[in-house]
Amino acid sequence: MPNYKTKLLSPMSNGRFHNILNATKDLRKKAFFVLLYYYCPRVTEAINLKRKQFWEDGGYLVLDVGKRLKRSKTTKPLMLPKRKLGVKDLILYLGTFHDPDLILFPINRKTAWNWCHKFKIYPHYFILSRITKFLSAPGGKGISAAQAWTGKHIRTLQNYAGQVDIKEIADGID
Repeated sequence: MPNYKTKLLSPMSNGRFHNILNATKDLRKKAFFVLLYYYCPRVTEAINLKRKQFWEDGGYLVLDVGKRLKRSKTTKPLMLPKRKLGVKDLILYLGTFHDPDLILFPINRKTAWNWCHKFKIYPHYFILSRITKFLSAPGGKGISAAQAWTGKHIRTLQNYAGQVDIKEIADGID
């Protein structure tokens, strides 16, 4: 796989994600970015997902990623509010599949990397961003939320965590 020359440490902002979606015209690529941004699966997990692993439950789009790779834990099905940016595009893309056993993104890892490289990011940057946001969230549920969402062990989480804003942390202290 292509290596990234510099590890991006600051989590992806909503604005940057919005810009990526606006610059992406292909619905399949847009759905792929939405999947990575919110559900943060590994590339191999993402390209092996089938239609039957997604369903709608009220105001949520639910994904059962199943057994995570690289000794990670199995996560409970992940619920994503449909109102989130880009989720409607993912739902629209899912609607193009009528066979529940079809793979949603029949691409290889190199293609996934190339899609990301167009925006000077790499696939793991989505995971780093989500974990960093969980860990820096006020309320003290960061580690448990990151573990529940990603299935990663606590030692692994520290490798993914990017930079956090000390002022934000200070302002969140009770």
